[in-house]
Amino acid sequence: MQKRDFESLFTGKGGQSRNGKCGRYNMEEVKMIISCVVTKGDRKMVRVSFLRGTEGHSMEKGHSVDYAEGILPEGIIEKSRGFTEEEVVRLEKYMRANRQDILRRAKEIDPLRNWMDG
Repeated sequence: MQKRDFESLFTGKGGQSRNGKCGRYNMEEVKMIISCVVTKGDRKMVRVSFLRGTEGHSMEKGHSVDYAEGILPEGIIEKSRGFTEEEVVRLEKYMRANRQDILRRAKEIDPLRNWMDG
């Protein structure tokens, strides 16, 4: 599978959509969060979260935020809310196509430093 950039995730071939939007959202509104590498037993994994609708919203105020939570190296979305079934499939394809880059980034994260700077 060819590596794809994040902005072209929902826009199809070449990263261009007819109106620059995915459904009712611009891709700029989707954020990806990568965890550090987590060891569970003898298994190493990375959690990947995709968030949409966070701009100007506060979860404390009860605003709706779409999310999808995935895991690598499997490249599957374990749970989601607000993304269509087709979008979830595209997120999984994105994670698998960019697996090595995401795993490399996760290895660079120092959880203690991030917690202290937090």
